[in-house]
Amino acid sequence: AHSSSKTRQPTLNSVVEANESRKAAINDLIYVFVQADIFLEK
Repeated sequence: AHSSSKTRQPTLNSVVEANESRKAAINDLIYVFVQADIFLEK
């Protein structure tokens, strides 16, 4: 959905979405490391 606003600033929505996807990626990495840690402990 493109809004025809004259400003080229990223919308707050896109910034929030970028932050959310970054958080999700970091959480995935943490999950992988935790699983690897558990695997190595056994």
